[in-house]
Amino acid sequence: MRVDVISPEDFLGEVIGDINSRRGQIMELGERGQLRTVSALVPLANMFQYVSTLRSLSKGRAQYTMVLHSYDFVPTNVEKELQAKFRPKDADDSST
Repeated sequence: MRVDVISPEDFLGEVIGDINSRRGQIMELGERGQLRTVSALVPLANMFQYVSTLRSLSKGRAQYTMVLHSYDFVPTNVEKELQAKFRPKDADDSST
């Protein structure tokens, strides 16, 4: 997902840190008057509850938009975690 965040400069470090913690890649930093803009690519799976986190980080003063940018492969380590989480139970358990 392409995420564009508009935030006061006071909260820019927290916003960038949160995007990085969500496996985001910062694409562009900019200015819009007194505000700072951050454009990033972040996996959709990591964007849940972002609005609550952004409001907490910026005391309600930042806003964001999110649009589909592209599809991509899941990283190997995340793929293995998902496989382990959703692996079916052994066939012995279901044959009773």
